[in-house]
Amino acid sequence: MNFLKNMSHKTFQLWVQIGYFLQLIMTPVILIFIFVLLIVPIAFLQKIFKKDLHKMGLISNPTKTSYWLIVEEVSSHSSVSMKRQF
Repeated sequence: MNFLKNMSHKTFQLWVQIGYFLQLIMTPVILIFIFVLLIVPIAFLQKIFKKDLHKMGLISNPTKTSYWLIVEEVSSHSSVSMKRQF
């Protein structure tokens, strides 16, 4: 009986080690597979059709040198102003 208990414990330890080894290999493989099949084609399609999903303007206007957006000055009496809040 003790022999079977010892044998099953060693088999379990071997099985856990095999699972850990497979985890180290398969996780990066699966992530690379997802990246190559989903992200890369979407990026290529965006470049082909010149889509700018973030509306930053650098793709549609290559002369633009910055991602900064110009914001109009808000008057001091506006409800959006942060001066004199109370």
